[in-house]
Amino acid sequence: MRQDPRRWKSKFGRWVKRYGVSRLAADLGRSATPITSHAIYEWISGHSAPRPERARAIARLSRGQLCLDDVYHHRERLQLQAAELQCG
Repeated sequence: MRQDPRRWKSKFGRWVKRYGVSRLAADLGRSATPITSHAIYEWISGHSAPRPERARAIARLSRGQLCLDDVYHHRERLQLQAAELQCG
């Protein structure tokens, strides 16, 4: 996957970068069904978003640094940026 620094600038992206993708995958795997680092990179790229139970687990792991809106707004922001690039 090509590195795009814009993906890491949202509140969610910055938190994942600080927390670590491998660590997040391991911690989420302990609280629910196993998850891969690839799936987390898919969230960061905006290709998908975590299911609600995963998003809630992420908010809990963040200890108040993220809310559900932060997790889901990330994908919406990336999709809007992509649409603006195509139009402009």
